[in-house]
Amino acid sequence: MMKFPVPDKYVDEIINTDLGIVMDKIFNGNGLKNEKGGIAHLTKDVITRYDLTREAFIMALTQFINDDIWRD
Repeated sequence: MMKFPVPDKYVDEIINTDLGIVMDKIFNGNGLKNEKGGIAHLTKDVITRYDLTREAFIMALTQFINDDIWRD
């Protein structure tokens, strides 16, 4: 699960519904969560869902990318 900060004034609404629903409301969209993701809208496209997924995937592969430090 990815975590990133959101404005405090939206936290309760996100907890009680869904981040995507709240993002649609904030950014006057429809199905924004199916597009670039909430992080893209919060960062004005500096970071996208793709970026976060790519980084998480690379981090998960560190033991294979640099396998010699993982050996006993």
